[in-house]
Amino acid sequence: MGSTYDDILSLHPEIAEDKFFQKKLEEENSGLTYIQVRRVFDEPDRERPAKVSLFFTDRILSVIGVESGGLADFKSINEAIASYSSYLGVGKDQWAIEYGYSGILRCDGFSFYANSFGEGDGAKANSIYIHADVKPKKY
Repeated sequence: MGSTYDDILSLHPEIAEDKFFQKKLEEENSGLTYIQVRRVFDEPDRERPAKVSLFFTDRILSVIGVESGGLADFKSINEAIASYSSYLGVGKDQWAIEYGYSGILRCDGFSFYANSFGEGDGAKANSIYIHADVKPKKY
């Protein structure tokens, strides 16, 4: 978070091939692109590749998001928050629950947004987004 576009490009050169993203970045210095990663949260038993979204504000990485495929199959937001809290080293009670499926954790300079839409005995959709407090420049 907070890395420059050039820093991320050096780690993931494939984003240079995303023509729509490159056009937005050139025109507005901001845009959304995706990368594939092997694991999320260092879980060696989960080899499913994850699609990670990267959003840049003024060419600074401001949002990272992971959706269903790269996450555990949580059946509720409480289950998801328990897992995320253990990774982050925070208490579950520090999250605000909204709408019964969404959790928000605000920290100094960052916000975490977790969603878990369970359906029956299986998970329908899970996601987590991390937002850095990057304010767009005024031109």
